[in-house]
Amino acid sequence: MIIHQQKQESFRECITLDVVCDAAEQGDAMAQYNLGMMYLTGRGIPFNYVQAYAWLSLAASQQHRNARKDLKFVAARMTLEQIAQAKELVRNWKPAKTEPPSSFTHYLAAASVSTGAAG
Repeated sequence: MIIHQQKQESFRECITLDVVCDAAEQGDAMAQYNLGMMYLTGRGIPFNYVQAYAWLSLAASQQHRNARKDLKFVAARMTLEQIAQAKELVRNWKPAKTEPPSSFTHYLAAASVSTGAAG
């Protein structure tokens, strides 16, 4: 059924968003990059250049392979005021005070199990 499939996909996106946000807030560079890209594309989360820049910047600070390139792409489309807002978010960011994940992949595996998705 198409309706059931759409509801299931929406549920998976919500679980994935929660997983990505949790890992990103705990300092996982891959999750920070993915969250930044989600904000940049509006996939599963409202489009937002400021948030995209902030999360990509955090990932870039941990030497994430693609973050610097995508950060330049975002910056080229932002106003100076937006960049200043994003940099302020980065300056004030602190990792969540919970047990850090062993890896972002671990979180994705957990999300796949909880949604019944195949690996």
